[in-house]
Amino acid sequence: MRQGELLGLQWKNVDLEKGVLKVDQNLKRLPNGKLVFGKPKTKTSIRSITIGEDTIAVLREQKKKIKGEREDGRVKHLWKETDMVFPSTIGAPIDPTNLLKKFRQLLKKAGIKKIRFHDLRHTSATLMLNNGVDVLVASRRLGHSKPSIIVDVYGHLLLSVNDQVATKMDDLVLK
Repeated sequence: MRQGELLGLQWKNVDLEKGVLKVDQNLKRLPNGKLVFGKPKTKTSIRSITIGEDTIAVLREQKKKIKGEREDGRVKHLWKETDMVFPSTIGAPIDPTNLLKKFRQLLKKAGIKKIRFHDLRHTSATLMLNNGVDVLVASRRLGHSKPSIIVDVYGHLLLSVNDQVATKMDDLVLK
């Protein structure tokens, strides 16, 4: 997901029983500095994403964490109920600037070189393509407006699987 899509994700759009989350809004900053919810980047950015059991478990823990923060006597009177999956410490949407500060701290603590938050999205795409996920499936999961975007940006990864395809074709046709 894009940063704005993650920051705009609300629990009403997360079905932990079915393992699906719906992306239908993002959080963006207006020129005057105000944070507002808006429509995602493109029509195809509005999508449902299937999530695995491990991700579901992490989201369940996130929900418990938020409940604890909401009930914390120190912030209870400040809490803004926004139904955010990733709220600030008082329940409001997280300011992207604060997210990036925290992200950089985590990278430093983990000993990882400085990367952009958006690079996580590129990593996701790379992992999918390097592990045999169909280009169309990966493109839709990322919310691209057309599959050719993933081919244009990550085409070099697709070339690297040519040896695998050659072996697979040998197995299918000659054995």
